[in-house]
Amino acid sequence: MKKIFVVLLAIAVLVSGCSIVFDGDNVDLDVALYEGSSGYSLNVPNTWVMDEKTDNTVSFHSEDNQIAMSIVSELGGIDYYSMKEIKDQLTEELAAELFSSDYNVEEDSGGTKYFHRVLIGADQDGARIVVDMYANQPYVTIRHYIVIVAAASAYDTYESVIDDIISSFTVTMTEDEYLQLMENRRDATADAQIEEEQTTEPVEEQTN
Repeated sequence: MKKIFVVLLAIAVLVSGCSIVFDGDNVDLDVALYEGSSGYSLNVPNTWVMDEKTDNTVSFHSEDNQIAMSIVSELGGIDYYSMKEIKDQLTEELAAELFSSDYNVEEDSGGTKYFHRVLIGADQDGARIVVDMYANQPYVTIRHYIVIVAAASAYDTYESVIDDIISSFTVTMTEDEYLQLMENRRDATADAQIEEEQTTEPVEEQTN
């Protein structure tokens, strides 16, 4: 679980200390469907830049660096945490890393299969930021996390875009397909490890 938090916290650098002021009403952006290799899809604005992608993680940021988003898939995770416990743990970790002092919970919902919580406060430089976090657990030990960190003024301006990202999140695999995906990845990891060990084995010197 700690590894998940570390990955999600990495996105904070993109917006920490930023304070561009946005004027005008809530705006819309053109979006494209992003299909993650870990069995989900969601809408992402066309102008957002992908920063990094692995089997289980992907991150994006807006052109002006005022909004950053990280998506992490936890396949085969620990099953004894409830979604409420995970939500509270994630809130604690994010708040300790991102906020300089107290913060407000602007939205809070959830159940046995998902949660959604929005936090607002000041970062270490005094800039107002919003942390929007969502998690979806379609099957036992299968979870997907979305964390969006934004300058407060940018969040207000693009709130409908952010709402669309979260509401568009869709699970695209059955439980059996997830189990097969996990098995395939375990096999690929084991094969890669064997290959690495073979290429690093010392070569015995032959003597005449």
